[in-house]
Amino acid sequence: MMSSSFIVPCFNSQDTVKICIDSILHQNNINENVEIIIIDDGSTDNTLDIINKYDDRKNIKIISYAQNKGLAYARNMGITNASGD
Repeated sequence: MMSSSFIVPCFNSQDTVKICIDSILHQNNINENVEIIIIDDGSTDNTLDIINKYDDRKNIKIISYAQNKGLAYARNMGITNASGD
């Protein structure tokens, strides 16, 4: 079980999503027991391409769906898929 979960909802955030994810990964207290759940909420730019570059990391989950469903839906999707506190 993961100790903590970071939920990162994204929509058309190609200019900032890499900075956000890298910032989380470079925190001193991040370890294997921390998961990052990235939800692409139907982006129409290159956001999904950028987050898919993190797919090989075992502590990162990527969730993507084609239609934009809104921030609340994306957050709830992250909470539903979280393993940590």
